[in-house]
Amino acid sequence: MPRKKTYQWQADGEAEHEAAPSRSAKKRQSLALQNLGEELTRLAPAELRDFDLPPDLLEALALYARIRDHEGRRRQMQYIGRLMRETDAERLRAALAARREAGAGGRGGGGVGRPRAFPSGGTMARAPAGRARGGRGRSAANHPAGHAAPN
Repeated sequence: MPRKKTYQWQADGEAEHEAAPSRSAKKRQSLALQNLGEELTRLAPAELRDFDLPPDLLEALALYARIRDHEGRRRQMQYIGRLMRETDAERLRAALAARREAGAGGRGGGGVGRPRAFPSGGTMARAPAGRARGGRGRSAANHPAGHAAPN
């Protein structure tokens, strides 16, 4: 099938630059909505009812909380992002921001990125870089005969 002929200029002399958003712009917008949905997943079901969300979105958020498989959660988050396109995202962003402002004044902080405090008074720290998950490590005893451990 021959290609459709496209021209840079329209017959009346105006350029066709007022087309639909680019694919990259659509992806950025979709990712922003997905991030907003991820923020909603951190809220309790009782708090979600205050936002006046569509029933399909509430059901999808409840299902996300029950899913434990990583791939399943990723796919469910994409579905939540798709459902977010049907909601008023700006109204939700404003409501979440107002909720954060109200919560920050009364609880004394505790925002994202801070170390989590434990009842004993300590904080959750990262494991050393070499043995992050408690593996056996790579000592000379674990290597085949005649090979030294890498440094």
